[in-house]
Amino acid sequence: MGMSIPRNHHFIPQFWLKRFSATGDAKLVWSYVWDADKIKERSVEKLMAVQDLYTRHTASGPDVSLETGELGEVDRVGSDLFRKLDAGDRSSNLREELADFFAVMALRHPQTVSRFPEATAQVLLHVMDGLNIAATAADFTHHMAASGVPVL
Repeated sequence: MGMSIPRNHHFIPQFWLKRFSATGDAKLVWSYVWDADKIKERSVEKLMAVQDLYTRHTASGPDVSLETGELGEVDRVGSDLFRKLDAGDRSSNLREELADFFAVMALRHPQTVSRFPEATAQVLLHVMDGLNIAATAADFTHHMAASGVPVL
């Protein structure tokens, strides 16, 4: 029996959602239920997630590599960054790494993904690639421009 394909894709990572629990690591957190106009305890597995948000449909079947690969790595790195912040790190390096993390978070929003599904996936991949390559902002800008991504 093979591994199941993840279908519930979080646009806000679960590690971040868990920070809204009383202990910072619980599976249930307090959240606002917009339609009911009330606050109640809910599972982080269900919050800030959309089924198949990052799934790309290919001839060979659903491709969830963006969710399980690149965005999974973003989540792991983000979790480490928040641990450093919790430990008192206030370095400029951490600020830059957090800025990179938040830039990717902005691109993960369902409205962005649904409006530009293929473009969003490609931009996310290019940004992440650029962040891995670039040592400076100029390097990043050059890499993005060379990849065909418009830069300011």
